[in-house]
Amino acid sequence: MERLDRPGSFWKTRAASHLQDIYFLWRPALSDPDDDLILELAVAANCRYFVTHNLWHFRNLEKWGIEAATPSEFLKQVEKRT
Repeated sequence: MERLDRPGSFWKTRAASHLQDIYFLWRPALSDPDDDLILELAVAANCRYFVTHNLWHFRNLEKWGIEAATPSEFLKQVEKRT
């Protein structure tokens, strides 16, 4: 897996991204209301994983079909699939 601090990796990541509209339709949903924007964006973008060090604020995401994981947990999942 390529590290993001290597030259060109940022641009590869940026090329694979897209802007996503959000509409603030169902808030509040999380224990920290400031995190609702991030959750809504993840749901609107049909994210399968939500990678964060802040698992406490992003617990119970399964009802939206999203699995919260730390960066190391997420990388382990990626390694299993490759």
